[in-house]
Amino acid sequence: MHVSLIYKIRRMLKVSDKKWQQIYNDLLNRIKSGQYQLGSRFPTVIELCKIYEPSSITVRRACEELKVNGWVTSRGQRGTFVTKPLNEVKIYLCSHEIPVTDTGPPSFLIQRFEEIIRIYRASMRVVVIPVSVKQAMDEPEKIKGPMVTFFSNFIDFNGMEFIVNHKRIAYFQEKFAPLVFGSPDGVYDFHQIRIDRHDAFRRAVHYLTDKGHRRIAYFSPTLNTPGEIDRFSGYLTGMNECGIVTSADLIKTQLAENYKVTDLVVTEFMAQPNPPTALICNCDNRALLALSSCRKRGIKVPQDLAIIGFDNSPDSLKSEPPLTTFASLPNEAGGYIMDYVKLYRINQKTTPLIYNIEPQLIERAST
Repeated sequence: MHVSLIYKIRRMLKVSDKKWQQIYNDLLNRIKSGQYQLGSRFPTVIELCKIYEPSSITVRRACEELKVNGWVTSRGQRGTFVTKPLNEVKIYLCSHEIPVTDTGPPSFLIQRFEEIIRIYRASMRVVVIPVSVKQAMDEPEKIKGPMVTFFSNFIDFNGMEFIVNHKRIAYFQEKFAPLVFGSPDGVYDFHQIRIDRHDAFRRAVHYLTDKGHRRIAYFSPTLNTPGEIDRFSGYLTGMNECGIVTSADLIKTQLAENYKVTDLVVTEFMAQPNPPTALICNCDNRALLALSSCRKRGIKVPQDLAIIGFDNSPDSLKSEPPLTTFASLPNEAGGYIMDYVKLYRINQKTTPLIYNIEPQLIERAST
């Protein structure tokens, strides 16, 4: 930049105490005029300090305002890039767990995604479009925008065995460059939000132990799929850290997820000579079914059996008693999704975004 222009900018900034606002306005004008083009790398705070000569805190404040208002987005060590604010965001949500129809109210999953994105940008209209894996595979040309999907979509089952479908991962990466939710630890070349399920279930054991429980049972559909491995290993780690010997009679698996199966599991647990005093379930649905079984059989919750779930589904708050659980889709995920959306728009898709989420324990009356 020409020396005389730098001098002019510095003199202008001395007129007002709100220097960060003047820096913000000047930078915004440069973006709108095309001096900083859409998709180009935005100057660093150090580079901007050489132009405007205030403190780095003042420059950083101006840059943060640009980011909040959608004019730039950060890529960590890769730098910051110029974007444009969005008045509306459309996101394709690919999951086996949501109905792909135009009738009926939106599913909880869709509502929750819309909610966490609005928290990040309240004035924005959010449209979450459900799409099935089959639709994505058969008609990729109809998906014209950023996609959020789930790692479970890349797992194929054969009875009790599973396999990670790497061909499907490669296909999704080539066609959609999606943001993958719930991916396990490992080297995967895609944008991803990792959920620390291991630590959540480890903390669940510590939480129950602090309440005096020593016989803590575990109920899951299986123990060998990626997401379930994380949960179960967290349970085992927590038991070991709390000095509790894990016994086979405290662990039960059933693929079926219905009342009849869950009632049988609860009955078997409570019929033991030394029954568990607490039960950790892999998800809210199983935990809610266990609550129903306890009500039917006169088992008092939490006096006779404390119960914890995972997901923070709407029904977990409505149950009797309300279910202690973990929020697997916290508000912070909305900011991560919007970072991905903005980078998608400027074709910054090559280097993966990787975020880590620690599920929050939500304590309610079931424990």
